[in-house]
Amino acid sequence: MWYNVHTHQSSNQNQITEIVNQYPLQIIHTEKPFSIGIHPFHANLNSLQNELEIMESQIQHNNCWAIGECGLDKKNNWDAKVQQTVFIEQVKLAEKYNKPVILHCISAYQEIIQLKKDLKIQVPLIIHGFAKSSLQLAQELIQKDFYLSFGQHLLKSEGLAHVFKNIPLNSCFLETDSMPNGTIQDIYKKAQAIHGLEVNKVIANNFKQVFNK
Repeated sequence: MWYNVHTHQSSNQNQITEIVNQYPLQIIHTEKPFSIGIHPFHANLNSLQNELEIMESQIQHNNCWAIGECGLDKKNNWDAKVQQTVFIEQVKLAEKYNKPVILHCISAYQEIIQLKKDLKIQVPLIIHGFAKSSLQLAQELIQKDFYLSFGQHLLKSEGLAHVFKNIPLNSCFLETDSMPNGTIQDIYKKAQAIHGLEVNKVIANNFKQVFNK
């Protein structure tokens, strides 16, 4: 069994357990595991209440495994107040229904760390698509109880491979995100080559612990 913590399109393969990203206003299916959230690209206070109501109705579905992707993105016409407001409201839902959060974070790691502290967030937080070649940052995030999910950048970045090799696997997930070519198996093969441990077994255990599945 392969485990994919974040994808935008189902592989429709029985041997893959994957969490398919859904947007509140564009729900495609609920027959398989999914996450639901407002991406910071779509952060809009005018539509927020409607989106939160849709999210709350979907969160109670058995196949809703997580909130997200949601978070902060400084490269997307950064409006700190709007993005943080939209993010905080989603975290409140995650806490209410005890759902992990799949985080989108671009150039806003210290802001995310501070919000986790200020809001006293207790649910698991998974930074998806982690691509920073900074072992110091990765270690800081893990020390503050974040999980890191690695995807297509792991296939081509030696710096990121160094980071992955030097952090504990029990704080990691793997994903395809919106990877145009390749499969989750490609990511696992690379991860196995880098870490030299039983990556499949550890990631499977991480899924059980975080998602209770």
